Amino acid sequence: MVAMGSLASTGEESIDMDVINQVAELTGGEAFLAMSAESLSDVYAILDELEPKRFESFTYQQSVSLHYVPVIVIFLVHLSFVALMSYKRRGPKLGASV
Repeated sequence: MVAMGSLASTGEESIDMDVINQVAELTGGEAFLAMSAESLSDVYAILDELEPKRFESFTYQQSVSLHYVPVIVIFLVHLSFVALMSYKRRGPKLGASV
């Protein structure tokens, strides 16, 4: 557990190191108090030693946008539906020979 802040503060902002140490003891962990940016860097260095990086992560970002493909497909389906409904509505013309 890492606590950052001032031991001199009071009220809700105060740091109760006794409670923090008890939580660390109950959970099988360690408690660290960082009173400055330098001590915080030291704490993070210790944490890096305790919890080494187990895997590397990476992200993949597609370089070509394909958002237009479903739009075209939907447009063609809609166009086909409208053409089919228009063809069905016309029906045979009056006076036409069969």
